[in-house]
Amino acid sequence: MHQLTRTAVAAVATSAALAGTVAVAAPAQAATRECYTNNRSISLPNKPDVDVRMTLCVERDGGLVQAQAYLSWSGNYGWIGGDRFNSFSVQLRLERYDDVKKSTTYSQLWGLNNQYSNSTSNNVYLTDRPAGGWSADGVITYDVAGDGLGATTWNLHGSPVIS
Repeated sequence: MHQLTRTAVAAVATSAALAGTVAVAAPAQAATRECYTNNRSISLPNKPDVDVRMTLCVERDGGLVQAQAYLSWSGNYGWIGGDRFNSFSVQLRLERYDDVKKSTTYSQLWGLNNQYSNSTSNNVYLTDRPAGGWSADGVITYDVAGDGLGATTWNLHGSPVIS
């Protein structure tokens, strides 16, 4: 019986040591981040098409929650050939349970008309926010020059939700 007690004590001590190692190895306030990438090829009359990529991310790092938008585009390298767009704006939203908590809208018209390929980013953030239900979402509104169709609204697929 004495041997069984020593074996049980050793097993409990080993389990406790391993559990302690796992608990110590995990960071107390690890950042949480989720992203989703949207892609679209936009047809331009009498000009090479442009491929647009918008990645929406939401991140929590301690008390800071932020939405981030990463916009990139590529076209026919070296050829601009006049304005591609009459307007091109991005709206980025930080949402909690699909309720907008903060947003920003910015124009990318100059970049898309004057650079055949490039990327840019923007973000909005809030501090000391409760956990649960946070996501990044947005919309791109653009008007292709010369197509006569007016503005097009591209409702983006938002990021996955984080706590």
